[in-house]
Amino acid sequence: MAYEFDWKLRAADTDFSRRVYTPAVLDYTVRAINQLMEDIDHSAYQIHEREGLLYPIAHAEIDYLEAIEVGDLVTISLSHAVGGSSITFEAVGRRDGVEVFEAEVVVVFVDDSDGRSVPVPDAVRTRLDERMA
Repeated sequence: MAYEFDWKLRAADTDFSRRVYTPAVLDYTVRAINQLMEDIDHSAYQIHEREGLLYPIAHAEIDYLEAIEVGDLVTISLSHAVGGSSITFEAVGRRDGVEVFEAEVVVVFVDDSDGRSVPVPDAVRTRLDERMA
């Protein structure tokens, strides 16, 4: 089951054409990921406080499939795949059931003290699997 996050496109998220400003899609996809991680009690702040770990974005890509305009309600659906030290989040944005974008965001877990990658904590794996089941 995917995690869903609703985003209503506001004027501030657009360019002069009143269509989505390109970086806004990535911004709201990352907000959806952050909300998911917060919902499973593993926000960036919580992980850093408890374990001294960070999970910066290592890769991001977006395919725009349809125009998104002011007032559109877009539902971002997330799925995930956990690797050794990374999590790949796949996102699909839909307006009224029609796909308007696809995105991929990869985060890598690193130790804040030396910046080296570390395995994804077991608790994160477990909670993500439980939440997304």
